[in-house]
Amino acid sequence: MQFNRWHIVERFLQACQVSTESKPLSNTDELANAKPFSAIPGPRLLPLIYNLLSSSIFWKKDVASEDLTKGFEAYGPIFKVKLGAFSLVNICDVDGVEKLCRQEGKYPRRIIVESWRHWRDEQGLSRGILTNDGPDWKRMRVLLDKQLLQPRHVATYTNNFNEVVSDLIERLKRIRETKGKGLTVPDIDQELFCWSLETVGTVLYEIRFGGLSETRQPEMSRFIDAVQNIFITTIKLLYLPVKINRIIFPKLQKLHEDSWETAFRITKKLIDRKYAEIHEKLERGEETSGFLSYLLSTNMSKEEVYGNIADIMLGAVDTTSNTMQWVLYELSRHSDIQEQLHAEVTSVVSAGCLPSYDNLQEMPFLKAIVKEVLRLYPVVGVAARVLNDDIVLCGYHIPVNTTVLGSTFVLGRDPKQFKDPLAFKPERWLRSDSNDAIHNFAWLPFGFGPRSCIGRRVAELEMHLLLARISQKFVLKPADNKPLKPCIRGFLVPERPVDVQFIDR
Repeated sequence: MQFNRWHIVERFLQACQVSTESKPLSNTDELANAKPFSAIPGPRLLPLIYNLLSSSIFWKKDVASEDLTKGFEAYGPIFKVKLGAFSLVNICDVDGVEKLCRQEGKYPRRIIVESWRHWRDEQGLSRGILTNDGPDWKRMRVLLDKQLLQPRHVATYTNNFNEVVSDLIERLKRIRETKGKGLTVPDIDQELFCWSLETVGTVLYEIRFGGLSETRQPEMSRFIDAVQNIFITTIKLLYLPVKINRIIFPKLQKLHEDSWETAFRITKKLIDRKYAEIHEKLERGEETSGFLSYLLSTNMSKEEVYGNIADIMLGAVDTTSNTMQWVLYELSRHSDIQEQLHAEVTSVVSAGCLPSYDNLQEMPFLKAIVKEVLRLYPVVGVAARVLNDDIVLCGYHIPVNTTVLGSTFVLGRDPKQFKDPLAFKPERWLRSDSNDAIHNFAWLPFGFGPRSCIGRRVAELEMHLLLARISQKFVLKPADNKPLKPCIRGFLVPERPVDVQFIDR
């Protein structure tokens, strides 16, 4: 029985491989002189199923961050591998990454999480900007950009974000006293996850989920659990088609699909409720504002609103909360940096006051801390592209439809790009004539171009406000001297929850 299953899997995957046949090459010297795709170095091609079984993502809970560097150490700045249904080319050449990013075309393509798209297609639900391509993606992205990337709109979220931060700080104090022996906060990863979800909820749903309260409504608890389960299951299901996952990982696939059903059902309910409130106000001649009011005024259908809200939420929560774990980790181990941050914050924000959006513009060192954390611990670790045209990278011809991964993790730790690259030095991001210029494509935590992270401005505002408030309230110290390594669980995350002492100032 087991042999028959793997035989089916192998035949199916062979049929599903993305074509790497070239379009007719132009007669440029570069293409004419390029080395062929087949000459790109990489591990010896083994039977497909053997590759899958030997790949650590299928049998390890975590994948060590060192796995992101091994290929480059063995083969140089470019190499190729085959993983599941993907043929991947990896590069860590900064000029090659720039060239890759700048050659995107009208409708850039990224790796689509098939389990996300497949479930929606089966249910007859609309795709969003993370699950769609082509003209539909472009139309929706342009509409969403106006509210999520324009600073004047993002600034309006400040008061709600500060309210969530206040609730988080009070919760951290309570947990510290009741569960952390007066200093530490156990399971800080879960608390930051709820903070991020709660913050994003004030934008996308214009409500509070109650994730930071002592007693949550049952429906909100189900929603939070569903979002977490989608993250947990996605990484294990990422590399194989859904039909194969249903054979090999039936329980995991069912949990994934059930979690999507719960998240989508509650999303629809919350949006419908808010839309009803907006319509009632409009009928009374009252003005409305906010993200959902804006979407209601566009030509985006309600089904597309459901799909995009779900997509943005999935791309916004774990990313920000994990980055904040690394911020706490690094600050707790660099008291001098922590005190410099405190001096900056207190010089801008009066005692007892909350930081405003304008205040943050006067805190370059605070912003530099977040940038330095994202250099060392980029959320994704790669800038992924699916080629719309043939390209030459590192002297090799890469055909159309090939998936190329530019390693932002490796570039961020490359001594050719950053002096003393493993040291935590926020000052390297401060403008100074004495600083060496940093290549624009050596730091890409939010991607580049029209398909860059749509939530970048919102995420930065979230993190900057929380960091400023933590600096006002606490001195951070490490609870132990154990180094914390990054690992891969879909995103680049700490191998265990950060353990930090929160000492009142």
